Amino acid sequence: MKLKNVLIVFVIVSLVMAFTAVDVMADSIRMSHEMSADDEDPSHGYMMSLKHYLEGSTDIEAEIYPDNVLGGMEEVIEMVYAGEIEVAQVSIGGMSHFYNDALIFNLPYGYPDDIRVATELWDRDNAFSSQIYEDIEEEVGVKPIEVFLRGGFVLLTNNQQPIQTVEDMDGILFRAMDESQMAMYEALGASGTSIPWEEVYTALDTGVADGQMNPASIIIDASLYEVQDYVTRPGTFPSTGMLIVNPEWYENLSEEERTNFYMAVDHANETALGLSHRSDILGDEVLEEEGMEIYHQTEEDYEEFRETALEGVLDWAYDTIDDDVVDEFLDEVDRIEEEIR
Repeated sequence: MKLKNVLIVFVIVSLVMAFTAVDVMADSIRMSHEMSADDEDPSHGYMMSLKHYLEGSTDIEAEIYPDNVLGGMEEVIEMVYAGEIEVAQVSIGGMSHFYNDALIFNLPYGYPDDIRVATELWDRDNAFSSQIYEDIEEEVGVKPIEVFLRGGFVLLTNNQQPIQTVEDMDGILFRAMDESQMAMYEALGASGTSIPWEEVYTALDTGVADGQMNPASIIIDASLYEVQDYVTRPGTFPSTGMLIVNPEWYENLSEEERTNFYMAVDHANETALGLSHRSDILGDEVLEEEGMEIYHQTEEDYEEFRETALEGVLDWAYDTIDDDVVDEFLDEVDRIEEEIR
């Protein structure tokens, strides 16, 4: 009888310990991003801020996995869907493989040269963006939280000549990340070629391509200043990241945890925004120290550049993205720009 009681107590204690272990495991999450573990990098800074605020305000413990060490971009999205990763930063290009209309967020010259327009449009409370986020969750099975700035505006660089006017683009071959950039280059009189990121430095060094575009932070991080001579400002569009989470993990958060999660996201967003502005300002100094020449287009040249590029980009967009999405995006950009003025 006593042995039976001991066994019963042992089983109960074992079950309690097992459930406690499950709770601990449930409170430990994995957070993935594709950039280096550099505290000054906007992507890593975003995740560090998110981690610290979450751990300080909830029982959640977060482990950050930088450099896509858990898998490539598409694999990471699939792992978030499967619940193997709870939180991840992904690129708009990566998400577009699952939801094509996400490309609207990276429309070249789709935003004016005022980052406030973009950040207000990306806000999770913005009607246009929140609808895109809902559609992605429904179609892809991952929950977008927000699009955020990670590195300032994407800048044109090349090793042929300074670019200030549309005519200066003639004959230059640029590395393109997607079809929208191909359309932009062609509209401006240049041409684009698809080159994987890991081959970009060598391609620029050997003449396979003459130029590329990235924010200053990435140009510096990848030492592209060694194979590029000229930078053109303002940029083409803001450098973006998208924060996604596993929907089941999100739904299992308590109301208090969810509130604290969104507060953590807001803090992370501010961190990335600050680091992006910093990298933009200090980036020019670093690039000039490394021998690059920076050219600032006049307002007239920039507007001609933007209008010419948009003609080709919008032709591509209406052929590739849902027409209503393109129209709503353009209308919302105009509305926000007018409101800010």
